[in-house]
Amino acid sequence: MYHLPQPHKSNVEGFPFFRSHKLFLFYFGRVFWTPAKKQTLSDNFARFIHLVMSNVMMKVLFVCAALCFMFHSLYAGAAMTKEKEILQIGLLLPYSQGWTVGQSIGGAILVAIEKVELLRILPHHEIRYRWADTSCAAYDGIHGVLDLYTKYAKPDVFIGGGCSVVCEPVALISAVWNLPQISWGCNSPDLSDKLKYPTFSRTVGPWVFLAPVVGDLMDTFGWNRAAIVATSEHIMQLTANAFRDELLGRDIGVYRHDLKTVVDHSKIVVERMGVLEDVVGAVKAEARS
Repeated sequence: MYHLPQPHKSNVEGFPFFRSHKLFLFYFGRVFWTPAKKQTLSDNFARFIHLVMSNVMMKVLFVCAALCFMFHSLYAGAAMTKEKEILQIGLLLPYSQGWTVGQSIGGAILVAIEKVELLRILPHHEIRYRWADTSCAAYDGIHGVLDLYTKYAKPDVFIGGGCSVVCEPVALISAVWNLPQISWGCNSPDLSDKLKYPTFSRTVGPWVFLAPVVGDLMDTFGWNRAAIVATSEHIMQLTANAFRDELLGRDIGVYRHDLKTVVDHSKIVVERMGVLEDVVGAVKAEARS
């Protein structure tokens, strides 16, 4: 006959539960650690149940164990069948008109959602999205955001904008609604003002920060003349001014030409390509003269 080692004694030896616990181990050992040549496993199990149920305290323990198992099963089942919380994304893309980059990058939202689900980053959420075409214009951007917020399920976050002329007004609206907005573009330095745009963030920096980089590039290659061609939008003028001031401060000659942009029903249309080619040719000739 094989015996289990005696349980370690403690200062709670007097409690009935621990006495029954030792009794349980004793019965368990008697049944399953006692060699039985003619008895099957089912016979031993039946003997174990008979011995256990003949003790009142063991009956109570078995009932408690059964209840715990039942409630655990019910809780686990309820957790598995519980509906996931919806996380609604409002996606803002310049899809039409002058800059149609949204047609190339729009599918990235599906890849991102699949990745989040695969890595179980938000296991208790179901990610959904609706998108709006901003046309890289302030009017269309504001109109799209209002549509997403009022006509459909209210977004929990706005992603995109892409163009500063869209991000600046939309970031103000997002701040009023206390909703985060995360853009993969929008290089306006004004958007760095956290007092004005408290819920806005972006994965790029302002273009004006590139001015010292361009200056270093000119110095590295020994270039002493530069030409700047910029459209008349606010962000482009700010960037052109920053580049001009940086280059002039390094005694580099600067020739600048501003392209007039035409606003037609809030759609920004740059000068015809033929005119643009003429301008670039003229700037090139002037810069190298």
